[in-house]
Formats: sequence, structure tokens, C-alpha cells
Amino acid sequence: MAWQKNLITCLLFFHLNANAVVESGLWLPSSYQNHYLTLIRAAKLVEDNADGCVSVIRGELNSRVSSKAHPIFRLTCRNENKRSFAVVIDGLAMEVIDPSYPGGTVSFPELKRLRALEEQRLVEEAKLEAERQELLRQEKLWLACSDKLAERTKSMKERRNLTEGAPPVDLSREDYIKYTIDFDAKGGKGRILRYRAVCEFDPSEKLRLQIRPRKTAIEDQSG
Repeated sequence: MAWQKNLITCLLFFHLNANAVVESGLWLPSSYQNHYLTLIRAAKLVEDNADGCVSVIRGELNSRVSSKAHPIFRLTCRNENKRSFAVVIDGLAMEVIDPSYPGGTVSFPELKRLRALEEQRLVEEAKLEAERQELLRQEKLWLACSDKLAERTKSMKERRNLTEGAPPVDLSREDYIKYTIDFDAKGGKGRILRYRAVCEFDPSEKLRLQIRPRKTAIEDQSG
């Protein structure tokens, strides 16, 4: 019998050192000692795979739902903020017990896959939200541009923009937003006057508005 105890001790020593699971936190009733190595394996599985688990600080039998043929383990993890949470493991399937999944259990690879999908969904949602906020910002700046242009041209007769609504936004200059508005107005004797207005917002959203005769503005841009 002494050699058997020594063998078990050696096996436990090997597994504990190979798996880096602290033995002092693991406990089973004497009638379940034949599942001790399985508990070590479950603890290592949780420590390596449970999301946010830095270390397993305790492992025990969930006696209410366990049988000697089918042990259920409750592993307590500690995260990087020193907060604890529990993971329940099916000692035969070596999967997480969670009634929200079909069959009541889910493997760590499947949890990893689902977690990756959720992270991807959150990234895509954040991207869409950022795009929505940027469109709202551009709309706000266009309204500021339109109001400023109306104020600067209020003395012009029959001013008419050549395009309806906001013109395409120019983002070619990093962190700057620019709108170009071509419009006509009537001068003396009903002569048509052609203008180009440029609203440019700097990174702090300060507006600079220029209004010039359209031909001159186009020539300057071409040059």
C-alpha cells in the first residue's frame, strides 16, 4: 500500500507542477478522491480558458448535482482586479455548465468562438455609431455654413444655389471639413452674377468663409 500512496503522490506532484494549479485550493470529499486528478484538469482548463480568469483560487465538488459516476465541479476564478467569479464544469464532458446553451453545456472553444463573434459585432456597432456621429457633425457644420453664407449674402438679390441641400463634403485635408457652394445672384439691370463660396472648418470647427466670383475661384483652383 505504501508504494501505491507514493505513486499517487508522485502523479499529483507531476500534474500540479505541469499544470501550475495550486493544490491547496482544491478539495474533494474522501468518497470522491478518485476524481481528484480530474478536478486538477478542470481547474487548469478553467484557468487557461475562462474569460478574465487569472488564477483558480478554489475548486470543489458541487455535491447537490454530482454523483460518484458523474462529478460536477465548481471552480472559483480571480480576475486581474482581484474579483472572484465561479465556473461550473461537467467532470465528464469537461465543458462549462450553462442552461442558456442547447444541451446545458458549452465547450471553451465554442465560448471562444462566440466571444470573438460578439467582439466583432461590438466593433462593427462602434464603427457604425462613429460613422453616424460623424454624419451628424457634418450636418451640423453644413447648417452653420449655410447660415453664415445667408448672413453674408443677405444684401444680394435673388440669390440661388445651383444645387439643393448640402454639397459633397471635402475631407481631402486631414481634420478639416470643406463645403463648396456655387450660387448665382442678380446685379444691376438684371445681370446674372456667378459666385463660389467655400466654407472651411479647422480641427476646432472654427469656420472660415470665402466668397469670390466663380470664374476667378475656378481659375485659382485650377492653378
